[in-house]
Amino acid sequence: MNKLAKMNPWDSTIPIGQECACGSQLEAVTLAQKAGFNVDTMDIMLITTMNGEKPFCWCHMKDLQYTCFTIFKEDPPLKSPPKSGLRIQDGEFFRHGTETYQVLRDTKLGQTIRQVSVFDDTLKADVAYRMSDTGQNDPTPEDYPDYDLVRLTEVDKPNKTLCISWFIEKENTIFLQPVFLEDFPEFARTNRNNLNWEFLHTGSKFCHDNRIYQVCKDEDDDYYIAPICPVPMQVIRCNP
Repeated sequence: MNKLAKMNPWDSTIPIGQECACGSQLEAVTLAQKAGFNVDTMDIMLITTMNGEKPFCWCHMKDLQYTCFTIFKEDPPLKSPPKSGLRIQDGEFFRHGTETYQVLRDTKLGQTIRQVSVFDDTLKADVAYRMSDTGQNDPTPEDYPDYDLVRLTEVDKPNKTLCISWFIEKENTIFLQPVFLEDFPEFARTNRNNLNWEFLHTGSKFCHDNRIYQVCKDEDDDYYIAPICPVPMQVIRCNP
């Protein structure tokens, strides 16, 4: 069986929404310059302030001097000067609230914040787990859980797929992470005690949003999903 290619990060993420003032490095520099700051670049950083605040910011640092503003609108302006900052590198993930974001680099926009919309491989499933409350409370984070893909259904609706999900199991703890972000609201409304799951394996196929996906494994024997093709349109021709 030929291996199918993993999804491009740009295809598994979507532009950041109205929750942030600007989603790209170019926009951040423009905003800073309009505010009167003489900066030529801004970086995404996790800032620690003098009084212990830890917001994500667009930041310019030179000679231990910071020019920065918070990325997310719901985060209040900094109440004290930055003490230190950790740069978020291209390709890295971070969590704000309940959402997962990835930093990607665009040739024109520079560093760009994208929201993860498809948790298409084990790496993204691991990120979702470790950034969740369950993962944050894991007493042995150095030990990896088992990662599988499942088809979730409700007990009283066995023939209707609720969603395709990651089934992350460690000792007696089970963590479920829907593969597609758009399925999460309905998943969140469903009683966990009313769920059944069917394990998917290499070669298994499923349909989502008029596209067929196949379950694959990479060279490390980790699962990922790969798009095959759009669902063929059914054409009904009437006899003249």
